Amino acid sequence: MLSLHGYQIDDRNVARPEYRSELEALGFRAVPVVVADGRTFPGFPEEVITRELGLPAPEATPERQRRQLELTHRILAATVDVVAQLPDERWGDLVAEHRNRSLGHFAWHMFHFAEIIMETAEEKTLTWDKFHSSTETQYWDRSGDFPNFASVATYARGVVERFGVWSEALPEGALMEVMDTCWGRVTLHALIDNTVRHTAVHLRQLLSRLAEWQPDASVRVPSDLLAAVPDPPVLW
Repeated sequence: MLSLHGYQIDDRNVARPEYRSELEALGFRAVPVVVADGRTFPGFPEEVITRELGLPAPEATPERQRRQLELTHRILAATVDVVAQLPDERWGDLVAEHRNRSLGHFAWHMFHFAEIIMETAEEKTLTWDKFHSSTETQYWDRSGDFPNFASVATYARGVVERFGVWSEALPEGALMEVMDTCWGRVTLHALIDNTVRHTAVHLRQLLSRLAEWQPDASVRVPSDLLAAVPDPPVLW
């Protein structure tokens, strides 16, 4: 998004010690964190960044809002199929050297994130503690409920069904309601946009792992879902 407005992007992988130290010096222990014009933004909240940097606001027509809801639902559904085929012997693999996050926890947290957004729509507030169990495997307070990828897929199907019912029932204008969040005051529409990016990038990541471990897997993800978010500069 920033590159479209003339910003040069310098992606810094915190797996490297010098960048990890830089992140901690900013007062953060987890990514993503965006630094632009000398200002720091945790979590890449596009609506907050554009507002604070004086950039044109992203389109927020009712038609686009509904498209984003539908896109989120479809990406979540496609991700369930990928999770269901991941080999259980990889359950405890770390997704990155600098994070204590197992692949099993990583798969679970994608759908937990969607649950958090639905809860935020009802509560009108979102605090950092909501994400605590999603940040690292050692904070996962529901790990005992999920021994393998099949159990995550079962849970995920319930989340996908709930998201579909919830999104269909949203009244007109609900997506423009403002929420008090850990990123600042943002609309529900902005949270949905963030969910699209978050889930689409993670879908790409899980697909890369599945292709590596099980090249003959039967998952077929529609190209328009992958096209919804450009390839990230660094996949993991």
